[in-house]
Amino acid sequence: MKYKIFLFFIILTNTFLYAQRGNLRDLKFQLDFGKRFYSDIMILPDTSSDSVIATVFYKTTYQTLTFTLNPKNGIDTYSAVPNFEVEFKDSDGIIRKRIFREDTITVNNYDETVSDDDYIYGYVSAKMKPGKYSVSGTLRCSNSQLMKNKIFPLVDFKNFQNELVISEPVLTSSLEPDRNNSVTPYLLGFGVPFSSKGASILIPVSYKNDFDKFKCTLKYTKSKDKPFDWGDIAPITGSIVPIINTTLKNEFINPSANPALSLISFHSDSGFFNQGLLNIHLTSDKILPGTYELIVVRENSKDSLKRYFNVIWENMPVVLMDPEYAAGAMYYILTDEEYDKMTDGSPQVISRKIIDYWKEKDPTKTTAYNEAMAEYFKRVVYAMQNFKNKNSKDGVKTDKGKVYILYGPPTLTNKELGEKQNSEVWKYDKIKKEFIFKTDGNGNYILISVNDLK
Repeated sequence: MKYKIFLFFIILTNTFLYAQRGNLRDLKFQLDFGKRFYSDIMILPDTSSDSVIATVFYKTTYQTLTFTLNPKNGIDTYSAVPNFEVEFKDSDGIIRKRIFREDTITVNNYDETVSDDDYIYGYVSAKMKPGKYSVSGTLRCSNSQLMKNKIFPLVDFKNFQNELVISEPVLTSSLEPDRNNSVTPYLLGFGVPFSSKGASILIPVSYKNDFDKFKCTLKYTKSKDKPFDWGDIAPITGSIVPIINTTLKNEFINPSANPALSLISFHSDSGFFNQGLLNIHLTSDKILPGTYELIVVRENSKDSLKRYFNVIWENMPVVLMDPEYAAGAMYYILTDEEYDKMTDGSPQVISRKIIDYWKEKDPTKTTAYNEAMAEYFKRVVYAMQNFKNKNSKDGVKTDKGKVYILYGPPTLTNKELGEKQNSEVWKYDKIKKEFIFKTDGNGNYILISVNDLK
């Protein structure tokens, strides 16, 4: 006979009932430990010469860095000194320029040093003569230990003044010139975050006339190596004209803040080509995890550019890498019939069922990113990692794991050590309930009662 517990499930604004199911199968995937590093390049015209300004950005999680303890006056702080070096080699392999940037970041507690949510940002800029260069960025820490590196393929730095140029795209937050003149670059290794509310693909160009047109095409391709099937997007095609006499300016504040890019105006000297920006807007409903092919063609010309970029769910709960496991972790909120249907089929079929189920609970239905789904599986990951015990290597299947998945972190936790038994009380102010756990003979915490709070 199957044992059932009924609780209210609150996630964002939704409430459901759940019933306990059978055991989840063993995990067959590795956890992402959060050591992420990204680097992107931006090539802009130098407004005072025929050179270009090449800027190489990076961002990396605190967890990637090596922090040292700084005890002082009884107060412990931790600091890291990242060093970012960029090297420019011409097509003959000769180093034409090498520059570096060193920053110091200080945090107040150890937990911050291993954070996979906090980032440090940096960049280097160099004025370069037109030509083809290979560019490499290397991140080291204070002990000169190599942490991460990024090599960009051969990049053509063209002369904006004397050539018709379609330069390297820059992926940013949405630019609406009538409403904002500043954007945030998405530093994801030429990617767009899945959770973004929209994106702009900004492309520096030179042109003859203010009404020169560029044909732009975007094609979406599903990630073949990913188990989740997010659906399809029809190709997006259209013609646009540049934002005239405009370029971008890097507004870097400090290593703890994502840099900003502001629009600035300038006019080319007589006899030179004009310079501006193409702004290809990508609405949030068109942003799905996968690869996009971008093709830009100057009309009535052979001048063109073809690039690929990715939409990335950067903090995707790792359990979604295994749709069968993820579906199994939904047994608390499904009926018997729903659970059987949800877990039937191939990983791709199950992934579609998971997405379709959560669409009804999505608080922002105009976007593909589903905050309710993300929150639920974020809790699943936390429970899996933090509540395993001697009886279960998977914390999702423990009593603490069940309560955490359904309600999230408690408002207040109280632990008591006894001679024969330990107890722990989780209080939730929002739902006015408390959950009491006590240890069994093996030291595993078992839910023994649920009480209403007044």
